[in-house]
Amino acid sequence: MNRAEQMTFPWALLLGLLAAGCGPSSEEIGASVLTAAPVVLIASSALLWTIWRPLEGAGAQYPWLILWRASLISLVGPAVGVPVLVRTGDAETPVLALVTYGTAILAITIIVWHVLRLAKVPRPVERALLGVYLVLTLPAFLFLLDDAATEHIYFGVLAVWIYAGWLGSVPALFMILTWIGTAIRNAKRRRPSSA
Repeated sequence: MNRAEQMTFPWALLLGLLAAGCGPSSEEIGASVLTAAPVVLIASSALLWTIWRPLEGAGAQYPWLILWRASLISLVGPAVGVPVLVRTGDAETPVLALVTYGTAILAITIIVWHVLRLAKVPRPVERALLGVYLVLTLPAFLFLLDDAATEHIYFGVLAVWIYAGWLGSVPALFMILTWIGTAIRNAKRRRPSSA
């Protein structure tokens, strides 16, 4: 088995087991994502700040208030998800959701933020984070319904949640590249121009 096959194997196995009916149900997956949602939003906000701050400079204001308000609203997720997890006795899936769904949100948000920034869209960081957060979290509410209601989106949503963040390696790479790009840009700005 080559390196690429070794890296893909566990995730392909997970999707295969879910397709066979093994592992958590769609209801447990949805409840786990909703339970992890506020933590993901707060952690993503903080991690985005670490790459946003050097890029935008000391004078720029990070939209903490808007993001904290969104975090408070996201508490609806655990209010819905925790009772389902208590009823089913599932304690492991929320941790898996935190890692997979959380890193997917961060990775996609970094890409969307850079695109919005380059397009000079106002307030790109909050638009990127809240937009990606809503798009990737809303399917979790559908997962709480019966399996027939989610059969058309189930594997597509799971694939995005699993593969987009790749256990944190994708957002970590994006953050490192942003820091390097910012350092190079700042170094060029500080270099005196030759006349």
